[in-house]
Amino acid sequence: ANNYYYLEDWQNAIEYYTMVIELDPTQHQPYNWRCLSHGYLGDFESALEDINMALELDPDNPGYLEQRAKAHEFLDNFEEAIADWSRFTELVDDYPEAYYYLALNYRDIGNWEGMVEALTEALALDPDSYGYLYLRARAHDELGNSRECKLDYQRAYEIYPSLRELRKRRFYQTPPE
Repeated sequence: ANNYYYLEDWQNAIEYYTMVIELDPTQHQPYNWRCLSHGYLGDFESALEDINMALELDPDNPGYLEQRAKAHEFLDNFEEAIADWSRFTELVDDYPEAYYYLALNYRDIGNWEGMVEALTEALALDPDSYGYLYLRARAHDELGNSRECKLDYQRAYEIYPSLRELRKRRFYQTPPE
């Protein structure tokens, strides 16, 4: 099964992981690998079923929570993805990208306060990320917090001066005909 997985032969990997699971359904790893294989094929419903089984067998595995959050994102289940990323951050407290993904899910449901909070956590771990600052500035803008918005943009421009020019170019681009 693993050989097929590493050869990126997802269909055969799924077939062989299924055999492994039938031999011993108490092992969580084959469910995870089969989940990933389903994901590579774009079958996120099946991926979600498998990662749920893996989490049932190993409930505090942060990698499995990350996989389930991503499956939920692909299925536009943003509330469920938020729950999984939140649980992930309880287990892994030094991974700013988790807060970034959490922020994106908050954005997708229009929860700007949640987005600001998640990006503030990400910035506590990675204070020089102009990307996190830029996104938080946009969330502040949505909330009407012009002072905080301006401060975040200014800090992002200090870290990455070219960002200002990129933003100007994007703003002044002529729309396609």
